[in-house]
Amino acid sequence: MLTITDLAKKRVLEFMKEEREETGEDKDYVLRVETRGGGCNDLSYNLQIDHGQKPDDTVVDVQEFKIVIDPKSKAFLEGIHIDYKDALVGGGFKIDNPQATG
Repeated sequence: MLTITDLAKKRVLEFMKEEREETGEDKDYVLRVETRGGGCNDLSYNLQIDHGQKPDDTVVDVQEFKIVIDPKSKAFLEGIHIDYKDALVGGGFKIDNPQATG
C-alpha cells in the first residue's frame, strides 16, 4: 500500500511523544494520511497525529505505529512513499506518489 522511511518514522514518533506530553493522555496515536481538495490538480496531502482509527479506515502497520487512511483517500494514496527531510528551507514530510502525473 505505502512505504515510509526510517527518518519519517522517527519524526512521527517524536510528534506522537509531544502529543502525549501536551495532552497528558496515554493513547495509542496513529498517523492519519489523507487527501484534500487544493494544491496542484485540486489535490493536497494531509498528515496528522490522530487519536485512533475509524471503522472504515484502511490500517497500515509499520511496526512502530499505525498509519490510517480514510476510504475516500485510499485510491489516491496507493503506492505512496513518505519521507522526511531535515532542512531549514524545503524541509518536512515529502510524499512521492507514483500515480501523480504533474
